[in-house]
Amino acid sequence: MNLLENAADILSDAKDTCTNALSNVKERVCTFWDEDTSLTRRNLALICILFALIGVIYGFLLSPVKKGIQVNITNVDDEDED
Repeated sequence: MNLLENAADILSDAKDTCTNALSNVKERVCTFWDEDTSLTRRNLALICILFALIGVIYGFLLSPVKKGIQVNITNVDDEDED
């Protein structure tokens, strides 16, 4: 029973840590957009976010593993046999 109690405590601590980390990220993002920053800095942030999302979508849609395609796997020797 002690093992289960320890596992429950660890999961509870992990949940609290993740919740705190996400709330900190949310606060920092909100303060970034509320600050009086230049338009160039905001545009750069938006472009970075856009390219990150495009990369994630591209990775999931065109992933060879997802389609079951095996790339560059051969069982043939490259040596010429005489």
